[in-house]
Amino acid sequence: MSPVVLGLRNGALLLTGIKGSGKSTLAKTICRDAADKLEAYVEIIDCKTLRGKRAENIRKKWEEAFAEAMWRQPSILLFDDLDDIACAASTPEHEHSPEAILSKQLVQILKDLIAEAISQGSLIALIATSISEYTLHPSLVSAQGSHIFQRFQEISPPDQVNLTHFLNLRILFK
Repeated sequence: MSPVVLGLRNGALLLTGIKGSGKSTLAKTICRDAADKLEAYVEIIDCKTLRGKRAENIRKKWEEAFAEAMWRQPSILLFDDLDDIACAASTPEHEHSPEAILSKQLVQILKDLIAEAISQGSLIALIATSISEYTLHPSLVSAQGSHIFQRFQEISPPDQVNLTHFLNLRILFK
């Protein structure tokens, strides 16, 4: 839980894994534990629902999320499936497409909001999920410059035995 207590000054957590690996479930469990144990405010931003929206509308939503997180800190902001809207260009030809330009704008908006939260000494932690660090816009995970994600954790999909056990627990505790 130390990333929550220290906030964005120590960087954000990126959980990666293929679809169905449990990265979103794990991220939401971390958030729920922080809410229960640290009385942290949690806001989950489902980036899939933002796909196709204008940059101004996404900026407004993110600004509202950061403002609420600042007001109610300690806080966690979870950007679930961030690579759906802040993605890397799939080909060199794609680098100048409208989707790539929007992705670059959104990355800059996110970086600006994070920089502002850090400058104010906030106790906001950021968690993001993505298929891979390579599916995210390169400036979010680059080895040079400012680093948003200081912690990376790849989630492997559960094997059949663990999946059965997990499903039984879900049924038992529902």
